[in-house]
Amino acid sequence: MTVSETVSSLERMQLIFNKIQQCDSKGYSESLAEVMEMLTAHELSEEFLRVVNTVLACKRPSIPSRILSFLKRIFEDMPDLPKGEELVAGTFYYLIRFTESKFMKVRKNSLSILRLLSDVVRPEVVANGLLEKISERLFDREKAVRREALKVLCYYQGMELNPKVRIVNLFKDIVRYDPSDEVRSLALSMISVDPSTYGCVVERCMDASGAIRRMFYEHCLPRIDLKSLSQDKRILLMEKAVLEREFDAKGSLVDAILSAYRIPEELRAVNASFYDRSRRKYLEALLKGVFEKVGCEKEFAYLLSDPSEENTFLSKTELLYIEELFGRDSLALPDLESFVSVMYRSCTSVVELSEESERKAQVEAMKNLFRIARFYDFFNEASRKYILSTVYKLLAKNSVEEVVEEAMQIASLVCDDDLNNFIGSIIKKNAKASPRMCLMVCKHVMKHIRPLSRLHEAIVEEIVLPNLSSGETAVEILEVGFYYALSRPHHAIIQSLVHNMEANSMAFQMCVDLVLSSRDEGLLGDVLRHIEQGLETKERDDIIIPGSKIALSHRMPDDLRSRFIAFALERYYCTQDDHLKQYCSILFFELFSEDSTLLINIFCSVLEVLPCSHKVFIDQSLYWIGNSKYANGSQLLFYNICVRLASEYENDQTGKTLVKVLERIEVLRCWDPRMTKKILFCCSSVARKHGSRLSIGEVIRRLMEIDDGDPISQEDLCDVKKDLEN
Repeated sequence: MTVSETVSSLERMQLIFNKIQQCDSKGYSESLAEVMEMLTAHELSEEFLRVVNTVLACKRPSIPSRILSFLKRIFEDMPDLPKGEELVAGTFYYLIRFTESKFMKVRKNSLSILRLLSDVVRPEVVANGLLEKISERLFDREKAVRREALKVLCYYQGMELNPKVRIVNLFKDIVRYDPSDEVRSLALSMISVDPSTYGCVVERCMDASGAIRRMFYEHCLPRIDLKSLSQDKRILLMEKAVLEREFDAKGSLVDAILSAYRIPEELRAVNASFYDRSRRKYLEALLKGVFEKVGCEKEFAYLLSDPSEENTFLSKTELLYIEELFGRDSLALPDLESFVSVMYRSCTSVVELSEESERKAQVEAMKNLFRIARFYDFFNEASRKYILSTVYKLLAKNSVEEVVEEAMQIASLVCDDDLNNFIGSIIKKNAKASPRMCLMVCKHVMKHIRPLSRLHEAIVEEIVLPNLSSGETAVEILEVGFYYALSRPHHAIIQSLVHNMEANSMAFQMCVDLVLSSRDEGLLGDVLRHIEQGLETKERDDIIIPGSKIALSHRMPDDLRSRFIAFALERYYCTQDDHLKQYCSILFFELFSEDSTLLINIFCSVLEVLPCSHKVFIDQSLYWIGNSKYANGSQLLFYNICVRLASEYENDQTGKTLVKVLERIEVLRCWDPRMTKKILFCCSSVARKHGSRLSIGEVIRRLMEIDDGDPISQEDLCDVKKDLEN
């Protein structure tokens, strides 16, 4: 073919691609046939690639759909050409070069066309080192390019980049860590859902994006085998589904359960699969969702044969549901005599067991049994006598706290006029034989039996007041007095609690609860002074949990509150106490979700004194601030950091760390323009004072992009100068 013929063919091919966007279906088919004829008869592969090259540089935001559709038809027909497979491979190799273009649009468009080739290109062509090139685009700085790379690679998730990494591993990373909601959402919609990806897929039930959470429950959950998930993952799913507020995630999980389990035959298996002692309220809500769709057993023989923690919980939940929906008359309760026998054995085993985990399980089973006992009708005399004789046996011998508490509550339900005499006889029997047992009974009289009566007064006068200074049972005596003082303030009891705050953390906790239940300003002052002393020593972790209640009640002065929360944050990242860690995690989430300004104002000072876990603190702080109801949190944090950098900071490492935090905060056009100017003023000051040590050029560039160019007002200038001086 001569040069002029080649030029003519190229022009003709370009003309076809230009016209294809407006032609009708007949013209579309004729154009396709003409292009295929040109590729077959004249071997115009180079000319075709030159046309593709023009498409790559398309000025529109994306390649027109009509062009993409036309290219797809060409690629589908290519393998049938004499040298079709060679042409497909050549086109693939040609496009790969452009995935590394310095122009975002070219990188994106080359991947869009590569996706069209994915159905026809031979696997060995792709495997020949080219997957690595495409995979690199998963981490492109532009989210549009990352999205197109996902669309190409979704066909090759089972293929290996090297012996240790498959493409699906990269998808897992994108699903977990990509900063763009759109990209994570697309990756989640495309990832292969199988046991190897269950972990990262299930984690999307707690994604920050509501759209991604919805996609998980509606698109991914139906493809997950719930029975093959670990217990931890099932429990996580349950908790997040019940807590979800933007859509009916619980309903989706219930549907998945009904697909995986045969209900009601496998109801106990479902209960056991999702049971966790600390998350029972979520399981209760989930089980009710199951009952609403398929009903429940209404048969409780298993309760007598196997009264385990899980089974007693299930029975209690079913009974509550049946009573609420159908009334108490519909409850098919086991025979009372048989049930009380099981309950009695459960209580005695709690006393006898020494292995901690077994004992805890039995305690929970016992508590459930006592709650089930309340469903029985105790108004008949025979039933009352039967249950009271069992309670008396339990309370007239050495027992444990949990048994005493439950027994006292059931006794208060069963007894009427003779309650005081009944309990009085138990106290009298234990007063000398078992003083600690006696005090346990007294404590739960004060805690659970209302209204206050002569019995309560007698306990205070004859047991509490004479023994307030008793060394051996001081804490137990104080507890009895505390529960009395909650309902009826008593000067001597309160003063004894205050006196013991320093030596006994439980006394401090009780004082805090008394403050929260009253307006006793004198006691509040004692509590605040104790917190102050604890902050001065910096070694009193035991003030954190009780002190947080005062902080949350807004009865703590602002300065002390800031110091207290800063101390709690520092201890949270350093302590080995799992209970304290878990409590603080919930505390900070609740506190900072409502208003993150407290965290923002102490962020820099905490970072400077924190001896460990700096990255975790920064990550969590940015998460808390980003998810707070306080809308301008990120900008205020940005400003506070710039003020700290412009005035003073602990050392160069702290300064560099603070600059890295600035680089992680997304600068948004919706920011308050006045605050932005104040930030820029601080940045200029930082550049002048620390330019040789701190590199903030990129930070300033990002701020300049959103600044409107107007000068800072005199009022704002005075404010920022005051902040820099303080």
